[in-house]
Amino acid sequence: MKYSKNEFLAGETIFFKAFVVTGYEPSAISTNLYSELYDQNKKIIAQQIIPLFNGSGAGSFVLPASLAEGVYYIRAYTNYMLNFDEGFQYIRPITVYNDASMYRLAPKPVQWTAKAFVEGGSLLDDVPGAVAVRLFGLGSLPQSWQASLLEKETNLPVAEVLVFNSEIGEARFLPSASKNYIITIKDNLGITQTIDVPKAFTKGTALQLSVTDTKLAYTFIAKDIPGNGAGYKLIGSINDQFVFTATIKKSTGTLRGEIDIATLPPGVLQVTLFDENEKPLNEALCFLHQSVQPTEPSFQIDTLSFAAKGLNQWQVKVDTASWPSYVAQVSDAAYPVA
Repeated sequence: MKYSKNEFLAGETIFFKAFVVTGYEPSAISTNLYSELYDQNKKIIAQQIIPLFNGSGAGSFVLPASLAEGVYYIRAYTNYMLNFDEGFQYIRPITVYNDASMYRLAPKPVQWTAKAFVEGGSLLDDVPGAVAVRLFGLGSLPQSWQASLLEKETNLPVAEVLVFNSEIGEARFLPSASKNYIITIKDNLGITQTIDVPKAFTKGTALQLSVTDTKLAYTFIAKDIPGNGAGYKLIGSINDQFVFTATIKKSTGTLRGEIDIATLPPGVLQVTLFDENEKPLNEALCFLHQSVQPTEPSFQIDTLSFAAKGLNQWQVKVDTASWPSYVAQVSDAAYPVA
């Protein structure tokens, strides 16, 4: 769900646009989205049924002027989503301020945790590997953070974590099975955490992927296992649908290959390595066909006013054939976009 801004005042209106997807494609399963605004005691403040067209819909909540200052929650779901665990439903905390309220929000540091995820599921001794760092938090994550991968016993630096956004980073390094590794993370408020990196094995398998618009390149590495992985299988799936399978007939310990993905749909490709007994050993995910061609819509200003609550009227022309659903947002250049 996309909101008009991050924080609100009592009496304002929360405008939002909702996108319902199956995998990474607009969903046609449900035609209505149920949205609800709760307080911290799970009392419903407002609720709406939003019609969905091509997997998207728009709605709003009018916040009462008497609403107490505090954190509220927006919950959204479809009838189909009720068939699954509540963890699959959408819940987002919303901060509401009110100068006339007898309650006041006390500023608290952002509370977050972190976890390390190894590419393919395992590290092998003396084989280049990658570790993803993901931050988790209730509400917003730190505005910025930095991290380093270190040897645990000596604190010697091994690699810097390349931070992609407020949630994800990645470090690439050459692990040794005789050493333990940690990742230290520090956010913009000075809060630090240290997490362990899974230990490298002296024997086993590793799976590495790289993707272009037309090809999926894979690298399979086997160390000290019978047959070097001959008879193992690679199986790819998108949205739980099989899209390819490949059997490793011969292996010298390192095998590289390519799979044509030009005709596969956009989405998340899950590649799993199975041994000869169909036991899953390694798993990796990659995004397919995610490149977006930027477009600049036609923009016309009819009236422009910088006065308090001044009227502004603009026209934006959009190619609705190529973009059947879109969001337009106007924000202060110094204000973070929701």
